[in-house]
Amino acid sequence: MKIDALDADVGQFDVRVQAGAAALECAAVGRAKGFSGLAFAKDSLPEVQIDVGAARAGLARASIDAQGGVVRWRASGDVSAESLGATFARGQAGRLKLARAEVKALELSEPSRFTADTLSIDGADVTLTRSLLLPLFREGGAAPTKAKTPGAAAANLDISKIQRLLAERGFDPGPVDGRMGPRTSEAIRAFQRREGLAVDGRLSTSLLRALEGPKARTEGFTDRPDTQGDTAETGRSTLRLGRMAVTGNPALHFRDDVITPKVKLDSVFKEFQLRNLDTGDADQRADFSVAATVDGRTDVMLTGWVSGSMENADLDVTAKVENLHLPTYSPYFEKSAGVLLASGRLDGTAKIKGTKGNLQGEMQVAVADAGVRPVSKTDAEQIIETVGVPLEMAVELLKDIDGHMALNLPITGRVSEPDVDMGPAVTRAVGNVLATVFPPTLIASMLASLVDENGSAFLSIEFSPGSAELREGGKNTANSLAKLLSEHPDLSITLCAPASRRDCNAVPSAVKIPPRQQTDPMGSFGDPGVSPLPDHARADPALSALAAERTSAVRRYLTEEKGVDAARVSECPSTFETADQGGPRVDVSVQ
Repeated sequence: MKIDALDADVGQFDVRVQAGAAALECAAVGRAKGFSGLAFAKDSLPEVQIDVGAARAGLARASIDAQGGVVRWRASGDVSAESLGATFARGQAGRLKLARAEVKALELSEPSRFTADTLSIDGADVTLTRSLLLPLFREGGAAPTKAKTPGAAAANLDISKIQRLLAERGFDPGPVDGRMGPRTSEAIRAFQRREGLAVDGRLSTSLLRALEGPKARTEGFTDRPDTQGDTAETGRSTLRLGRMAVTGNPALHFRDDVITPKVKLDSVFKEFQLRNLDTGDADQRADFSVAATVDGRTDVMLTGWVSGSMENADLDVTAKVENLHLPTYSPYFEKSAGVLLASGRLDGTAKIKGTKGNLQGEMQVAVADAGVRPVSKTDAEQIIETVGVPLEMAVELLKDIDGHMALNLPITGRVSEPDVDMGPAVTRAVGNVLATVFPPTLIASMLASLVDENGSAFLSIEFSPGSAELREGGKNTANSLAKLLSEHPDLSITLCAPASRRDCNAVPSAVKIPPRQQTDPMGSFGDPGVSPLPDHARADPALSALAAERTSAVRRYLTEEKGVDAARVSECPSTFETADQGGPRVDVSVQ
């Protein structure tokens, strides 16, 4: 510690001494210049170098009382300082600079209780790293929470066992196949809702314990004891603050040195207000209002209240963000969701409530010009498991004609580990988009076709046997398809016309179906009245020509009648599969 200059004016000084007790009381004004001190590293906290250009402390009253081997102390007054600075780990972990800080009506008392009417800070410039913040938010020195990657929980837990336990309790997880799909996730949510657990739809050891227990738990995340209200017994520090205001365009420079690649965020605060903070009273609501600009382009606003400890907080928060540049945050999505954000801007509003640390809320987001892709093939497969459709297809279907997407995303999890589960929300949004164009009865089969590795059709346009004329029903289907393409300009389609066995007898020059053999009453395909078809019908030129005419008819209608760009409509070679028992049609697949 080093002080260049120190002086004090003592206005009052009283000392009282008696057998087994002593008391001191004073009132004074102290001034210091050129203060510097060093706090060495301890446990997981780094070394801190503190410098103060000038400080003034006006003590209205300070007292020390020693009696029976117990020392009690208290001090009250106003404190101000100028040109404050703090350097963490020689600047590698962070820096703090304040032009001026002032505390009004400060009261200090043992054990580590701090009370003040107002705290005013002007001209703050702070640089923080994630490695510095992690120990501060870690409870009991626990290891930092790892980001949840798709399937990470499944890698450590027996998914089949959880599926069986869910089924035994009356919830439908789908087939017991050891795969974490949408039905299993929804069954977990239903179980969590019924049992009063935090609703996140994810696998966890807490979930497994609840499923295995003789009766369901009624409190979510009850593994940790509730330590609120035990300040006096444990000697924890408490802080009571009537109002805190930060002025002078304070700046915060955040450096995430934990994730790869590293993330840098530079924020300038337009407003930072905090009222009625009391860490010793779990029922006291602290109100806050924050407005900032991040990286010179993203506006962020936070308002609401919070009470209780960080881990078990109650809260009600509204957040708003405008013009968020998505590629900046791609490393977090790559790590937690296996998704790379190559481009895009986001506007969003979130409303979140918390009870004893459990979160429930919703985030409404609008994304423009989104360019996304899975990081790996494994991530792509996991996204299909979670979302229900391939990522790129979901994005293209959700984009409107201007390239914008809108989503409502549920927020669950814990205050210390919030979770935004995009899977069901994206699936619902894609279904809603399709439902604006196609009959509701087709939506389920359309969604299934988007992930069918066997290549099932997105939709089919039906024809009469032996005819390539587009019927009225086929035109209606083509009209809906044209509307989908007009509203989603990045989509394209492929037309395939598998000639049908029903065409064989309707085309004079085509191979005919022989009469059904009496020795095979169910026919060669288990269908009464359907006879085996010779394999050489597969190459019949009349059937191939008919199939080609049908794809051409649909293509002409879409491009010439409905104005669809011809470059977005392709045709595949006509086929005839002897095992195909479908009717005469043109199958449409979407890319």
